[in-house]
Amino acid sequence: MREGASTFSQFKTIFRFLILSELANKERMLAPVMFSGITLILLSFGVGDLPKDINLDFYNTKLFVTLILALSLFFSRVFDLDRKDGIHDLMKTYNLNPFSWFAAKFALVFLVSWSTCIPTFIFAKLFSGISGDIFSNFWQTLTILSATLAGLTAMGVLLSAIVMNADSRALLFPVLFFPLSVPVLLAALHCNDHILQGRWKGLSDGWLQILLIFDVTYVILGAILFSETVEA
Repeated sequence: MREGASTFSQFKTIFRFLILSELANKERMLAPVMFSGITLILLSFGVGDLPKDINLDFYNTKLFVTLILALSLFFSRVFDLDRKDGIHDLMKTYNLNPFSWFAAKFALVFLVSWSTCIPTFIFAKLFSGISGDIFSNFWQTLTILSATLAGLTAMGVLLSAIVMNADSRALLFPVLFFPLSVPVLLAALHCNDHILQGRWKGLSDGWLQILLIFDVTYVILGAILFSETVEA
């Protein structure tokens, strides 16, 4: 990377490199998908038939809880390749804007996470026992998933950078991640409940605003604290 490059140029270079590294390690994307599929199958067949109103709530809950659990597997390993190949130390030797590094990581993780989100949504629908088209309310749910994923991605990248060099990072990451994901999870559950009940326009009651507020908060905090983390 040439010295004095603009932030956007640095972002493009880092992002291109991260994409190639991720594509060379496809098992990192496969593990969360397998986890979500197995979890949803066990939940569906383990619980059995439920009344329609309860089944709808159960579907909504297992969709987002399974998604967060599956994504946590990927988020916790965001910097594994950097640490393994010594890229983290190499990055610090360049005159690199930390924001470009955070933005590249955020964009990569956000895009790759869809390889978990879409299959999880399909698995949850298939094993929900809810009648109707599997892709009913798809675009509305996709909107909520996008907002949910934005906040979780920013937080996941930051926390993964914080615990990157810790010996007990496999235990430390979920201890930090899951409590901070609760506000996003609750807001997403209520928003998607409105969608399932056919009340998409009723999202103005505040839950969507709460979800977006936490998204913006986590993205801003991630961008600011990430620089302190990588420069430490």
